[in-house]
Amino acid sequence: MFAPLSFNRNFAWQNANTLWASVLAHQPDNARAHFHMGVRYQEEKDYEKALDSYERAIRYYPGHNWHPDSKSVAAVKEAIPRTCYAVAVKLYREQSFDAALAYCQRALENNDRNAEAYVVTGNIYVKKGDLPKGAEMYQNALKANPDQFEAKENLKRIGTLL
Repeated sequence: MFAPLSFNRNFAWQNANTLWASVLAHQPDNARAHFHMGVRYQEEKDYEKALDSYERAIRYYPGHNWHPDSKSVAAVKEAIPRTCYAVAVKLYREQSFDAALAYCQRALENNDRNAEAYVVTGNIYVKKGDLPKGAEMYQNALKANPDQFEAKENLKRIGTLL
């Protein structure tokens, strides 16, 4: 009687991806499953899905039975700005500047020390013709990381135009 059920359940246990996808199919608010799916999506460079999964993990975490250590929670919180930055760079390269700007802002809301996100934000403002705002973003990048080479170079370039 239980053999067919056990046989079918084995498909969910083929690997970590199928397991966590199965968990989410039955428990859509499972913070641990969202965290693991976020890691999977990030490894696959599907940053939009990774970001969604990480944000859900944080949203569902307090009320769910997942009891991660502080290192795991910190890893999720650190992944959100990195993932937002990765999406911003992708959109910037596609010349979707408004969408890229929104992701840069999300990255900076989650980590105001993200020098690279400030640089991309500055690049977007320069592309839009707002040189003073671009310069401000490059200066913010240098406050976050005084060795940020691209911010220094971009400030030099637009400094003559201001």
